[in-house]
Amino acid sequence: MTPSRIPQNLRYFDAVRRAKLARIAAAGAIVVIPAACSSGDAGVFESALDSSAAVEVTVAPTADAAAPATAAADESTDTTDVPTTEAPTTTEAPVAATSAFPAGGELVVDFTYTAEGGGRVRNPYVAVWVENEAGELVDTIGLWFLQNQKGTRWLNHLSNWSSVYGGETVNSGATRSPGAYSVAWNGTDANGVAVAAGNYTLFIESAREHGPHSITSSAITIGSEGFNISLPDSGELNGLTAALNV
Repeated sequence: MTPSRIPQNLRYFDAVRRAKLARIAAAGAIVVIPAACSSGDAGVFESALDSSAAVEVTVAPTADAAAPATAAADESTDTTDVPTTEAPTTTEAPVAATSAFPAGGELVVDFTYTAEGGGRVRNPYVAVWVENEAGELVDTIGLWFLQNQKGTRWLNHLSNWSSVYGGETVNSGATRSPGAYSVAWNGTDANGVAVAAGNYTLFIESAREHGPHSITSSAITIGSEGFNISLPDSGELNGLTAALNV
């Protein structure tokens, strides 16, 4: 090779190198060119011939890469039905056969007072009354005691009746000698108002000076139908019955 042809060849290889660089740049690549190891034309010539050693190409990542799609909302939400609470069924309260003591009805109580033992027998104090389920006095059907101011101080000998007595007006009368008796109740309370149908307790109590204390009772139901019951004997009280006549 003659010295006059070297510049021409260098110009050729330089043009080839530039064309390659232009093509790489047009493709969007990053081109790294190492610094020349030689300042002479021969070093540049050798670099142009060995392109794999002279040029390192790194392809840049594609711009505007698609971002990962946003996960769709989870549609697998538990749709288990929540049990609904049903309103309780309203049950009407049973209507009583009658709301009050039967009109024109009457509760008749019969009993016999028989004195025990001999000697002088004082006339007994006797009380017949009705209580409600709360143990409150409804009405005193009959009360026998000594009819004077002195006689009232012994009313507390009728201990059960006096414990519920509240000072209401009572159907009272004089004491009686031993024998069979009957008292009646028209179904009104101490204020004269007809009592409601329902459950009550009938009591009979007696007490006398120098004698025993006696008491008996029985549950009764006031309604539209009549009844006839017997009460247990107690002390000097016997032959006890109660009849609701309607």
